[in-house]
Amino acid sequence: MDILTIATIIGALAAVVALFLPWVARKLRSKKMMVVKRIQSPSDQDLIPALELYCRSIPENERDSQETIVRWLQEIEIETKEGRCKLKDYFLVAKVGNRVAGLLYGQYYPNRGLMFVSFMAVDREYLETRHCLASTALLRYLSRELRRGLKTCEGIVFELEYHGSGNKKHDRTCRARMRHFRALARTQNLAVKEIEVGYRQPKLSLWEGNQKEERQHLMYGRTKPPALSTTISRTEVERILRFLHEDIYGDHFEDDPGRDREFRLYLNGLYRKLTANLPLDRV
Repeated sequence: MDILTIATIIGALAAVVALFLPWVARKLRSKKMMVVKRIQSPSDQDLIPALELYCRSIPENERDSQETIVRWLQEIEIETKEGRCKLKDYFLVAKVGNRVAGLLYGQYYPNRGLMFVSFMAVDREYLETRHCLASTALLRYLSRELRRGLKTCEGIVFELEYHGSGNKKHDRTCRARMRHFRALARTQNLAVKEIEVGYRQPKLSLWEGNQKEERQHLMYGRTKPPALSTTISRTEVERILRFLHEDIYGDHFEDDPGRDREFRLYLNGLYRKLTANLPLDRV
């Protein structure tokens, strides 16, 4: 093989490397730059872009207002400093550089031993989120917290949009989302199942005309042995439903005694209606 041929081959290889090097560099850079942080103060500079992503991702009738979330963060910050906060708040954001690419909001109630994941959203228009990098990073962070700082947590509860609306396209999307969430949970060694009780997400307010109860898939995963089987005991289901209606939704109007009392009566009615129709033994 003469020198000219060798030079030609080397030049061709160099061209191929030059072609693929930027792609490889982007992949490595994306993984390296995806970081997760916990927002614990409403003054955090990443809160506003995270709330904007939240509003773009969650239907209006299923989400709390930005002002409400900011108020919660303020209250939790104050109560935590004063040593009287009854929950641990996890407002997590996944970032690539200065851009918020995903967020997850969960609340752990030590008195219940349960965590509720209110929502998880990712920016689908951003390259680094298209291969589940943001959602995986968020769940990995949460999984690490469960192992290290939340050792008394016994289970995680969350809601998924209902896929029995009759709209084929919508239902396919919802079923795909459920499969996606289950697969993501599996990557963190968490098996989740649906609690099939005809659950409806309560109204977020009784004083706004656009509010209604929304059919949802109620999902649950244990973080402590034994692993979930095909059914769950009635007692465990009642515990989960009580947690939702008394703590998660029940705390919405704590700063307004009149509305708080009326809203809790409404939630208690929903809880009684659901539990009255449960099987005697297992669900």
